[in-house]
Amino acid sequence: MENCMFIEKMRQSLLSIERINRNDGSNQFVARLEIARSLKVSLATIENIIRLRVKTVNGALAIQINRLHINTIEAERARLENERELAIQFNLTLDPDEMDEVETLLAEARALLRKLARKEKSA
Repeated sequence: MENCMFIEKMRQSLLSIERINRNDGSNQFVARLEIARSLKVSLATIENIIRLRVKTVNGALAIQINRLHINTIEAERARLENERELAIQFNLTLDPDEMDEVETLLAEARALLRKLARKEKSA
């Protein structure tokens, strides 16, 4: 049972990385290929984990996936903060709803990073 939950966690991390990578307009194949290259594994390995076609995940690969997840979230958070700062700096007229959405996304990213950092410390 624990192994299934562990694989599901790796799957969710990979899907989260893919979702963030797809925000820049790339398609699913390109996003997954980029993940595979970052982890130095084949695309089939990534596909198999995402489709739950594996019984185990190597511990070293799991650590790499977790680190890539954290790094991807940190990079996205930095990108969002930079966009917000540029918008403020150039006095762009932003829809208040859009600004609230950006603030919410930043808060979620910070909370997720704190949660992942706590898990990494306890592991």
